[in-house]
Amino acid sequence: MENLNSVGREFRLAVAILVIAGGVAINSSRAATWTEINTGLPSTAVDVSSIAIAQTTPSTIYARTFSANGSGGIFKTTDGAGSWRAISSVVGVNSLVVDPTNSSTIYVVAGGGILKSTNGGESWIRANAGLPDTYVNTIVIDPITPSTLYAVTGSTGIFKSTNSGGSWNTLNTGLPSNSFISTLVIGPTTPPTVYVTGSVPQPGKPPSAVLLKSTDGGESWSALDAGLPPNSSIRSLVIAPSTPSMIFAIASLNGIPPGAGILKSKDGGESWNAIDTGLPSGAAVTSIVIDPADSSTIYIAALFPFAEAGGILKSTDGGASWDAIDPGLPANTPIYSVAIDPVTPSTLYLNADGGIFKSKDGGASWHGATTGLTTIDVHVLAANGVDAATIYAAAADSVFKSGDSGASWTKLFAFQLFMSSVPGPIGLFPPFPDGAPAYPDSLLIDFTNPNILYAATFRPNGCYFADNLLFKSTDGGVSWSDSVSPDKSGCILAPILGLSSGLKAMDPTDPNTLYLAETDDEDGYYALLRSKDGGASWNAIGNFAGGLQAGVWAVTIDPTNPATLYAGLDDVPTYLDDGSVKPGPGGAFKSTDGGASWNSIGLNGVAVNLLAIDPAHPSVLYAGTEGNYVAPRGFRGLLKSTDSGATWSAINNGLTSLIDNGASMTAIAIDPADSNIIYAGISGGGVFKSPDGGAHWSQFNNGLGNLDVRVLAVAPGPRHTLYAGTAGGVFKIIDVAP
Repeated sequence: MENLNSVGREFRLAVAILVIAGGVAINSSRAATWTEINTGLPSTAVDVSSIAIAQTTPSTIYARTFSANGSGGIFKTTDGAGSWRAISSVVGVNSLVVDPTNSSTIYVVAGGGILKSTNGGESWIRANAGLPDTYVNTIVIDPITPSTLYAVTGSTGIFKSTNSGGSWNTLNTGLPSNSFISTLVIGPTTPPTVYVTGSVPQPGKPPSAVLLKSTDGGESWSALDAGLPPNSSIRSLVIAPSTPSMIFAIASLNGIPPGAGILKSKDGGESWNAIDTGLPSGAAVTSIVIDPADSSTIYIAALFPFAEAGGILKSTDGGASWDAIDPGLPANTPIYSVAIDPVTPSTLYLNADGGIFKSKDGGASWHGATTGLTTIDVHVLAANGVDAATIYAAAADSVFKSGDSGASWTKLFAFQLFMSSVPGPIGLFPPFPDGAPAYPDSLLIDFTNPNILYAATFRPNGCYFADNLLFKSTDGGVSWSDSVSPDKSGCILAPILGLSSGLKAMDPTDPNTLYLAETDDEDGYYALLRSKDGGASWNAIGNFAGGLQAGVWAVTIDPTNPATLYAGLDDVPTYLDDGSVKPGPGGAFKSTDGGASWNSIGLNGVAVNLLAIDPAHPSVLYAGTEGNYVAPRGFRGLLKSTDSGATWSAINNGLTSLIDNGASMTAIAIDPADSNIIYAGISGGGVFKSPDGGAHWSQFNNGLGNLDVRVLAVAPGPRHTLYAGTAGGVFKIIDVAP
């Protein structure tokens, strides 16, 4: 198989990691306080996708970031990029805008929806009323009337809100049929002048580019295509703040997509001229900013693909000529964008490989501005079931061990993939070098011999069919072998294609019996595998009613009767041969014959992404549900069964805010010392706790420095010791008053 890290799959990942409502830290347990325990864990720089500078207080800047494993977030500075801190109350952000009159009011697009914060990102409310169930590309604020917002939804058109996101109405009158809108910009005029770019499919031909203008706030549209140079298409538009009739466009010229030049219009888009004179040959312009007080002063960032480098150029004559600016970066450093301080135009920021850089003198000199733009991205935690002081964590490509309850960590092993000599199905060799890093996404420990561990990994930049992604260690994690990986499973085990793939469970009575899920949601292939010999061999199991038509998110096993298993399925839809779409099955399933056959036990039509069984009362089950593919997306609620799955009841007292905001519940942990105590990890919401078997929930975030919780682990023994793995590392709490 080829590398399938496509836009469509990135969208699926974005959906799976939906944005979350943050919350006020509530100390629900007297003196119980979280402690950061990251000594020895690696801090990794995050890459910046874009920055948004507050118009009224430009020392406040928001950076949209992504880490090496593809997870996105927001960082914020209030001192002009002197230092940054993570806003961990929201994840999976695809777009971000700041209210031009209030730097504390921000909107983000994440998981296909829109969230709003009025307190600088500390908490969020959903602002989707009236929007269709579709992916939102971007959101734009009217610079004169910031209560007016526009949302671009691609193929479903444009939507407008006049009440700060409270409700939305469509603006498709006059738009070409079947058009795909890609960008929207608003001029600083009253009534607002709006420009959009997009494309219209043409049967048997490439799509035709469109450029449209509205002078009545989007109520009607007129085409501006006639004034464009032949065979050109607009990628983005920038309006001069001090001269709204002057517009600059990054465009693909002469029908050559790889090149991106600059067009300029002095008459509101009626006519255009190229202003490429003086630009280096082959330069691809990626960003344009205009001095807010002087529209003749322009800065651009450009990439030079053949040299794998970038640069900044400045014009003081409206683009008639250009001069290079040397930011003093190492040779061949790609530069992706440039931004300008709206109050002090001599202050510039550039986004390049290596982070954010700042100039206070119009580009004459630059210095790094990356302090705090780092993460300790922990997706895996596993507590040793025998020794309460021993815990494992995985960050980036490495697994770490602590023997002192997290006070310090020692790196054990860095996972790598070796398969460059294995040709693909059509004779092509893989596009990856040998020794490329693999990132762990799950870890199981043999409860009879804690020196035996299993880890499922993934390649962060794609997949290849011959990747061996499953590893086993027999020496406590010091060394690992990939011999336990099923043959040709490199893409169907990779979560980049199916988030429901990977290691799912170990039989609580036999540590050699393991369960593994394979998923390829592109090809409709799903399987549940079992090994009875510690991973030496694997066999597909499970006669699901109607066949297994979705990925297996979760597996849990009755500790008193291992022939009784429960599985939670994804809600991925089935695409039929006639072009119709069958809703995804989702739901919970039960087997009483060791996984040979399965029957539905309810919760159909929703993804069951989490399952937990009460070890003291195995008839008690907990199921976390969410809309992954099917709206409403995000957390749908937590359910409980006290009769082995025969019936279910909602237990959401205290969790309704998470449902309202489309949260993603990432973990359920039951305290082994008292099974009435349950903890839930929320990606963007921290930790919630129930002391009464799920009847009531409250936030449990006192001292928790990062609310993007990916995994929870409870240490054995009577101390009620809980660990949380987050985007900011590992935190620990001893629940002193359960």
